[in-house]
Amino acid sequence: MLPINWRLSAEEVAFNLNDCSPSLVFVDEEYQGMMDGLKEKLPCVEKYFNLKAGAGGYLDFESLMENQAVFECVDVGMDDGCVIIHTAAVGGRPGGHS
Repeated sequence: MLPINWRLSAEEVAFNLNDCSPSLVFVDEEYQGMMDGLKEKLPCVEKYFNLKAGAGGYLDFESLMENQAVFECVDVGMDDGCVIIHTAAVGGRPGGHS
């Protein structure tokens, strides 16, 4: 999981997302316009989802449960990271840490 600070510019959002290469992005309705403008810069993202049902033009979060075959099980260890947090920019760019 990679939480994105709502105060970041579109360029900073694109940098953080590309730094971690997510395949799914969950977006609140008020930020979907910004994400639409970034889609060409985010080749790793396969699907975009609304955080609330019917809130915007993306797939509803609940649609993830309709086709559970989309997900494949993977082994997860106790030392595997769960969240990546980008710190303040040092040397011009933020760094992601788990």
